Amino acid sequence: MNQRIIARIASSTLTLAAAVAAVAPGATAATTSQVAYDNFNTVPKTVNGHRDESTLSAPSMFLPFGGVVEVAATSNRVIGTLATQVDNFVCEHGDRLTDTCLTANPKTKAMAYGLEARIYGAGPQGEPVGSPVATSTETFKLTYRPSTNPSCPATSQLPGHPNKGFGVNCDIGGVLETVTFRHFTPSVAMPAKAVVEITNAPTDPPATTVIIGVGTQTAYKGWSPEPLLEGGTFLTEPPRNGGVPAIGHDPNPTEAISEGILVGEYTGLQPVFKVNLVS
Repeated sequence: MNQRIIARIASSTLTLAAAVAAVAPGATAATTSQVAYDNFNTVPKTVNGHRDESTLSAPSMFLPFGGVVEVAATSNRVIGTLATQVDNFVCEHGDRLTDTCLTANPKTKAMAYGLEARIYGAGPQGEPVGSPVATSTETFKLTYRPSTNPSCPATSQLPGHPNKGFGVNCDIGGVLETVTFRHFTPSVAMPAKAVVEITNAPTDPPATTVIIGVGTQTAYKGWSPEPLLEGGTFLTEPPRNGGVPAIGHDPNPTEAISEGILVGEYTGLQPVFKVNLVS
């Protein structure tokens, strides 16, 4: 067989292979992703002139915690990923309430913690309807709460607990971190108006103490002199941009879902979410 015939056969084989690949069963275009809801823009970047390291969060015993979101119109509809913020109150050694919190390297993600995200259709008042349309249960590697800063003032949360806080802001809560849920099942369309809840993983027992808090728009700024049980209050850094999401809409800015129930008095304390939809 001469070289010209061999070349023609090779060329025909490549053309046929390309044609078969173009119509091969199951072949799909690359997945695209679009942000359909995002209120991370409302979280303060600085507090007292320093980087925001903490927030006012819904503590573990108040989970499930969440709120209603209205996604923007996009060409994608399937639930892809959901990012939220959490506060971690756990120290590597010791306890934050007794000023014995000690974490050797707070930048090391060494603590494993399971969380579940649930997405429901929303009712007329913003309440979750029926069973979740999709869920994602994942274990996250979190950083421990930094060590107590001994130079901070003793601003008690509870009587008998000095709790000097951590960092330059003397935050007495947990350390702020962003987590992203990436494996929602089943693969379904996001309701245009949905309730998003965050709770402990089903394998974990219900928390009776503060372990993880689900972050809100308002940052921790300080503490009034009196302990919480004696009339003390948080001093706060309010949400940026009036609490209005950068993408999508918050139809219930005064209410949230706490322990699975729709409750009021959450103005400026909406949970923080970023929803990505895929094709």
